Order: sequence, then C-alpha cells, then structure tokens
Amino acid sequence: MYFESSRLRSVPNVVHGFGSRSDPVPTPLLKTWVELRPTWNQVAGTDIANVVRRNQVCGAVDGFYTKTTNPIGIQAADCVPILLARSDGGRVAALHAGWRGTKARIVEKLANL
Repeated sequence: MYFESSRLRSVPNVVHGFGSRSDPVPTPLLKTWVELRPTWNQVAGTDIANVVRRNQVCGAVDGFYTKTTNPIGIQAADCVPILLARSDGGRVAALHAGWRGTKARIVEKLANL
C-alpha cells in the first residue's frame, strides 16, 4: 500500500509515492529506485544534495533536489517527509524534517539554493 499527493499528481513528469514501514518503497517505483537511486547517510541535519547523475553518492545529507529525472527520496519515521515540485515539474526536492532540521530551517535552506 502506498499513498500519493493529489497536488503532486497534477505536476507533469513527477512520479511519486509515500511508502510505509512494511513497504518503504512503493511497488510501482521499486525497480527505478533500486537501479538509479542516490546513496546517502541520513543524519538529522540540514545538508541538502543536488542530484545530477544516476547512483550519485551524496554523503551525509537530509535532503535532495534535482532538475533531472533521477529518483530522489528520503526516509522518515517520526519526522516529516517533505516533497516539493515546481508547477512545471522542472525541479523536485525531498527533505527529511526532524525537529533538528525544522529548528535549523531546512526548508528555508532549500529555498535559498
């Protein structure tokens, strides 16, 4: 079982989904995710990586943004997953916003990139 955002569903070229604990990567997205996803160490901070190529190694980050068709995503347990997209689908972002990242203004940091 997975969930979609009706707002993001209306954005051209943005394929997305929210997984669950038992199914973290929605089945329709799994093949692409396994083949192309970036690798990272999520650390409850505010660093954000610009994903520009397939299978990019991003280091210790809590968010991604991209202008490409490369998949991006984050993991969240008791934190807030934030998915953003320009209305034309030209840029997308995924942020992990725990209390530390929220307090340190991770969303503002993304807006200023």
